[in-house]
Amino acid sequence: MTYVSPSLSNSMAASIADLSAAKPMPMQRRASVLGLSACFCLGMSNLFTHVSVTSLAILEAGASPQLALVPLGAAKLTSTFAAPFLARHQTKAGFACGALAGLVGNVLCLVGMYSGFGPQGSTASAFGCVVSASIFFGISDVYIQFTRLVAASVTDPEHKASAISYTIAGGSFAALLGPETVKHTAMAVPGVPYAGAYIGLIVLFVIYAGVVAVTDFSPYEPVEGPCDVDANSEGVAGTAAAASSQTVRRSQEVIQEKEEEEEHALDSVVPPRPFLTIITQPRFMLAVGLSVVSFVSMVGLMAVTPVIMRSEGATL
Repeated sequence: MTYVSPSLSNSMAASIADLSAAKPMPMQRRASVLGLSACFCLGMSNLFTHVSVTSLAILEAGASPQLALVPLGAAKLTSTFAAPFLARHQTKAGFACGALAGLVGNVLCLVGMYSGFGPQGSTASAFGCVVSASIFFGISDVYIQFTRLVAASVTDPEHKASAISYTIAGGSFAALLGPETVKHTAMAVPGVPYAGAYIGLIVLFVIYAGVVAVTDFSPYEPVEGPCDVDANSEGVAGTAAAASSQTVRRSQEVIQEKEEEEEHALDSVVPPRPFLTIITQPRFMLAVGLSVVSFVSMVGLMAVTPVIMRSEGATL
């Protein structure tokens, strides 16, 4: 195996990084990332709308205030238990199932609105439909959160950060799309409050399913063989370009071989740690604790604020 000194290795790595940074993301991969960004936008719009509308709908249907946040809790509890299993299915088929779960959830909520606010309104029926819908929302929410991970897997390593950034940017648009959907559709159906909001979400999930259908979810795979060279290159320029491409590729191979050798040596010294050892480490516990506090604060504010605003006389 060829040995490369650390200084030379670092120099080659820096040069390769500079060349890679200047290379734009391939068009096919860019299309995949943009499709996943649209999925994240549409999915997060459902989450924002679900948080804003469901608690109010439960209260106005006659349920006790203590039950207003049960649907949201049911959705998050479902997500917690479903995520480890669904993590094995981060594919187009898996995301299609997530879209179907979102559609079913919104249809159940729509049925609940008609059951609770119809001529023979039943609070228990409306509450049961919404809680059942939350289970499906929990499944769809898992895939919505997985979107960022898939975006990182469909592009080359040099563009993973950009892919994640583009995907999260879609969530920023969801902060506008979700509330605006609620504002213009919540009271669109006469005599059945909030039914229009769920109809709007059904439309968004149909679009979500369409985007999933046309998006390429295949993971990125390095191209074997020498780097592509323009077929029209002639003379000295073409030869120099080919030689440069082969040099860069050989440098990458040498560095990769060295890294694999070091990783193999490290693995032979440090055995894999048991899962229990990892989760009992203070750093892990601190990270989980901060995540719990941050997420509870965010969701608590999002869920409680509409209820308080409604009690003070404000409207959507």
